Amino acid sequence: MNTSRWIAVGIVSVFVSQKSFAGEMKLLASSGPNRVQVLELYTSESCSSCPPADRWVSELKKDERLWKKFIPIVFHVDYWNNIGWKDGLSSELMTKRQIDISKLWSYLVRAARLGMNISSDIRSGENAGRKLMHDFAVLNWDYKLLDKKGSEIKFEFSKSKQLTSEFAIVAWVEEVGNATPLQATGGYL
Repeated sequence: MNTSRWIAVGIVSVFVSQKSFAGEMKLLASSGPNRVQVLELYTSESCSSCPPADRWVSELKKDERLWKKFIPIVFHVDYWNNIGWKDGLSSELMTKRQIDISKLWSYLVRAARLGMNISSDIRSGENAGRKLMHDFAVLNWDYKLLDKKGSEIKFEFSKSKQLTSEFAIVAWVEEVGNATPLQATGGYL
């Protein structure tokens, strides 16, 4: 990319003027040469899981990196409005933004059933005559494309390799085409 073009595109200046009851308010903001991250939260007053995330975002008002390193933007979606409370801040356009962004995602969720405390008596090869112990050995694994709704994903593993009675499960998310895990979870069964 041409460096001068990058600088021209990378620095954003905005002048905003708004008339209010208190008079005219003006702001001239410039991003500068450093990239500022946008943190998007999709929420609703009708969603029982949303208030903790809303409170967390509100705490960012105290963060010295605000406006310089990141900018939080909270979109109130309207798809929760049919369960007893209409979020007055919500709009169809905000829901559309969430759907449009989710269409850009291309993530895999991978999961594995791990065997613990597996004993193997080796009869040939370099380890002939040895008894080897194995933990966290992948017995089964699978993957599924994360759908655009981000809904629950279920994995079922057969017990075909019953080499032990101790198992663990692990699941991780990775971007399609990049095997670096973005997030992982797991535990003993």
